[in-house]
Amino acid sequence: MRARRALGSLLLAAAAGFDPQLSEEARRVAQDVERLRGLGFPQPPVAARADAALQQEGGRAWVRRALAPARLAARGRAWADLGLTDPQGPARLYERLAADLEGFALSADGRQVLVGHDRLTPADFGGDGPADEKALTLLLATGRRPDEPALAHMLVHLLHVLRAGERELPETTDALLALAAWQEGEANLVAVRYLFETMGLEAVVLERGLGPADVLEGRLMPELSSTEPAERDLLEWVYRQGYASSLELYRRGGWGALERAQRERRTTRELLHPESAPAQAEPAELPGPPAEGLRLADADRLGELVARTLVSLVTGQEPLGARAAQGLEADRLLRWEPSAEEAGWTCWWTLWASEIEAREFADAASRSLETRSAPPGRQARLEREGRAVRWWVGPAGSTAARDAGAHLR
Repeated sequence: MRARRALGSLLLAAAAGFDPQLSEEARRVAQDVERLRGLGFPQPPVAARADAALQQEGGRAWVRRALAPARLAARGRAWADLGLTDPQGPARLYERLAADLEGFALSADGRQVLVGHDRLTPADFGGDGPADEKALTLLLATGRRPDEPALAHMLVHLLHVLRAGERELPETTDALLALAAWQEGEANLVAVRYLFETMGLEAVVLERGLGPADVLEGRLMPELSSTEPAERDLLEWVYRQGYASSLELYRRGGWGALERAQRERRTTRELLHPESAPAQAEPAELPGPPAEGLRLADADRLGELVARTLVSLVTGQEPLGARAAQGLEADRLLRWEPSAEEAGWTCWWTLWASEIEAREFADAASRSLETRSAPPGRQARLEREGRAVRWWVGPAGSTAARDAGAHLR
């Protein structure tokens, strides 16, 4: 079976742009990844040259396996109702997380690393221009080429896909962000160790907390300058918090401690508050559709990080966002739609640890409604009962829109 899989990967690599020198480089770096991570590849890793279009298709294939396009589109309309992003926001977030680092990707089947034609080129060994001089300086100082740590990062992802037999993305936003934080944190921890171990500085760098944004001109972080504000904040958290959490656990207990946390902490709340017990609350009864003729087009969990991000963006105050989102125990973002998408309904149901925390979030959400008007033709209302808060958005002027969320208690 392994031989057939290896042959299949080689055939796919040939179709993508097989490069013998690149494959040899990948095998050499993979040996260091195995040593640094303490895990072995079940089959020899394969790397191939690929343009940006082929790399993007690999990421999109993973997204399609996680969520059907119709469901992802419905989720986008729910996000837009809350004022979080435009309707394409969830699709972009999934695709950016699947794409990972600039110039690198995993193939659609997850069994090979795709490398851009401008990465790991002969220019790394010297030539004209300041970029080449930087590459040569790094090579002389560390024995590493500028894109080798990024290749090591991608090989960590490949290692886990090959060992698990597949790579799947969670279907809820909260679980996706938590998983991505752990995966990117682990991959960058290996990449940073790989970069500095030849100089004998690995222990010093890890002790000082030097992270992926601090080295190699940010090559171990995705480019986020053109990203929408909410998506940029979420992606930055994935890479920065993921690395910080992974580094702290590795310092305390090695890879075993990190692996346990990856299994046990599956929400953003559990990364934001590692000292807290996992939230156990589940809804006794979720809100039903506010009108007849509606079907449930999507059900999502946004989690504490998204709640914090939304309030922070609306108010411009990060501390207020953190305070308003703390105490979130459970949530569901529900999207009901008839045949006409614009007549759909969004309800963000949240459950809080106490009535005080529910009231604080409701106050912050009310400020959001005052600061940001609902999309054209839409009407938003809030409802709080005890520890539960419901944020409704539906067609303006309907009786259901007036009745849904008519009160705050």
